[in-house]
Amino acid sequence: FFFAQKCRVFEGISPQPMRHAHARCRGCERCKRVVTPASLAQDVRLHGVLGQPMLDLEPYIGAVDWDAVDAEIRLALTKCELDWCGEQMKSTNWIHPSALEGYVDAKDVIAGFGPEEFAAFLKLSDDIDVNSFDLNHPEQYSMGSQTRIPFSRKQVDYLKYRYGVRFDWICYSLMPNVSELLDPGAPGSRHPDFTAEVRALFPKTLELIRALPLSSVFQCTIFAVDAHVLPVLHRDCGSDEQCSRDPHHYVLLVPGGDLRQFVCDKALTQKHYGPSRAFWFNDHDYHGTEADPFFRYSIQVNGHFDPSFFAQLAMRSKSG
Repeated sequence: FFFAQKCRVFEGISPQPMRHAHARCRGCERCKRVVTPASLAQDVRLHGVLGQPMLDLEPYIGAVDWDAVDAEIRLALTKCELDWCGEQMKSTNWIHPSALEGYVDAKDVIAGFGPEEFAAFLKLSDDIDVNSFDLNHPEQYSMGSQTRIPFSRKQVDYLKYRYGVRFDWICYSLMPNVSELLDPGAPGSRHPDFTAEVRALFPKTLELIRALPLSSVFQCTIFAVDAHVLPVLHRDCGSDEQCSRDPHHYVLLVPGGDLRQFVCDKALTQKHYGPSRAFWFNDHDYHGTEADPFFRYSIQVNGHFDPSFFAQLAMRSKSG
């Protein structure tokens, strides 16, 4: 796929490596994509964003040197200590019913540890004091990604090798762990800043993030997927009753242009793919990433959209 050629369906692109050409395709047989409607009129089962499955945000962030940002991120990731996530989709009830069979959840595994195994598991981390844990009740502890007790690499490997727990995503947070904040999503609450490591390694990326139409940012995470990995289909809420139709405010960035992110209805009748390298979708809809034979990543920037952004949307809607 690294031969210089272009996808015949997407005629507007110049010859380039197949990996990037097909990332921008919208319907060829090789990509197995579907052409999606511009609105939700035919698919009321999606919550969507302002009446659309996804909202293209590239027109609202100005000119971006995407290749330079992409190159910076790929180099910087080789110098960072990375985490792994996606290991507790079942216990949170985020997972799509079709993905339940065979899925092993880390929380369920740890809850089943006896005292000796739990102690041995805790000792796989250099940052944990085993004596501060009740070894007879491992089920009472919240451990893993995006908690105050993150897994070490050795703990991740043990859960994978011994029990088959899935860690579909490689993660790197550009900000301190938001679980340490009282209410990070509330307007006016105390927000963390980018870490010193991030400011040194990701200057172009931070310039892009600061250009987004967000008045505040409280979480910023790189989610990467290894070659051939098909991440579990999920939504960021539990039951249907918990899934609000009001979407969280955030931007998904795909600087490399090669991650095929989609949303779909619960019945899996149709998929809607990301329209550009910067977009917004309702994470209460089921969403996922297609498998591809190469490493790819996205950046999820959570915050609050600036009121002027919605004013621009209204003006574009009237003019359109």
